[in-house]
Amino acid sequence: MQVLGFLHTAGSHTASFDDLVAQLAPGTSTVVVVDESALARARELGPDHPEVRSRIVSALDTLAESGAEMVVCTCSTIGGAAERIGAERDQAVMRVDRPMAEQAVAVGRRIGVVAAVESTLGPTRELLSEVAHDRNVTIDVVEYLCPDAWERYEAGDRNGYLTGVADAASTVSQDCDVVVLAQASMADAADRLVLDVPVLTSSELGVAVAVQRVSGTRPTEPMLGRPVSETEYGRLDTFPVEAPTRVEFVTDELQALCPAVDGIQPDIYRAVIIYTAASAAIESKSLRLWLVTFRDRRIFAEHLAKELHDHIVDLGDKVSDVRVTLEQNVRGGIVTTVRYPVPAGE
Repeated sequence: MQVLGFLHTAGSHTASFDDLVAQLAPGTSTVVVVDESALARARELGPDHPEVRSRIVSALDTLAESGAEMVVCTCSTIGGAAERIGAERDQAVMRVDRPMAEQAVAVGRRIGVVAAVESTLGPTRELLSEVAHDRNVTIDVVEYLCPDAWERYEAGDRNGYLTGVADAASTVSQDCDVVVLAQASMADAADRLVLDVPVLTSSELGVAVAVQRVSGTRPTEPMLGRPVSETEYGRLDTFPVEAPTRVEFVTDELQALCPAVDGIQPDIYRAVIIYTAASAAIESKSLRLWLVTFRDRRIFAEHLAKELHDHIVDLGDKVSDVRVTLEQNVRGGIVTTVRYPVPAGE
């Protein structure tokens, strides 16, 4: 059984992260250290102060002794320090917001950062800059500190806290390509937002990446209000149609991994799949679950478009005239659009 460790600076995170692990990787066990004073001291002294480092080292020692194969630090303020200490002692440690930062840089160049604690802004800005440097891209970070939000959180006013975060995200989104909610405690605020730009949170994405690294397998995702079993991925279900019908699927949720760089860098696509349902149509949930399987694949857009096309064609005489278009999110100032097969006349 895999064991995933968590370093929290808020006791309220324990249940929510344990629930995420149960949803994404049933059978993976967790061990937890909560040190609420570490955040308070980091806010006062800085995350790399010897006293704060000592607290982090103590927590990592405890988690290692408890069998944790990897440690996720859920505090954005001390997450960078925890990663550095982990590297010094050859212990696998990941700050929970790293996958979110990598996705944000892949999505856009003007990134809004919403935080409720001022000490979070610096580490988050540094993380985004680090990721952008590694990707050889230039970003502009717009920071927004929610007034009085953390006081509401500490007072137990969760609704007031999430409302303040959502209002801040709505404001900063007007001038950004993507918004990141910098603290794990903000995750539920995303459910209150309907914006024209993506809003990224750290908790689910961070746990999904950690689970993948520990187990080497794809995590189960909660869809349709229930966990999805591994056997439901990778297949296309169909249902009969009364007459030939032209069908068009459009999604902004297709992701794969860039094969040209080291580390985890998502390629995010708008996918348009058009086909004729000659005698049967593809069931949309099965299509979505099939597309999810590409999240862990390192594949170029040109190869991905052909693979999507060919897999649908493999349904035989149920379908015909399959067309796939992939529009990759802007990277390095370049917009990439791939169509397969080549349209007639081009």
